[in-house]
Amino acid sequence: MVKLLVLQGWYSLSDPELERQVDDRLSFQRFLGFPESIPDATTAWLFRERLAETGRDRLVWEELQRQLDGKGLKVRKGVVQDAQRLQHDHEARGEGPPTGHKGQAEEQADKPEEGSR
Repeated sequence: MVKLLVLQGWYSLSDPELERQVDDRLSFQRFLGFPESIPDATTAWLFRERLAETGRDRLVWEELQRQLDGKGLKVRKGVVQDAQRLQHDHEARGEGPPTGHKGQAEEQADKPEEGSR
């Protein structure tokens, strides 16, 4: 459960989004040790609240930071983005769907064949 809260803190996830991301992302499941069942959003919330009520949440984060510092590691917070949300945001602004980088085959199709000029 503590690892679950670490992921939530590092990626700034809400409780429902934490549940969805752990269910969807193999990297998160690997970090958690591939649990047989994934705690739901309410369970994560209750656990975090219990830690906060006792003040142990602060102790957990301090210990985690101490261990990271001892290994010379720094954590950069990540961002999880939903591609559907990105597409919706572009369309809402009247920009149409976002365009990605052209693949090599598409770039080749855009080039005129040698000797065709």
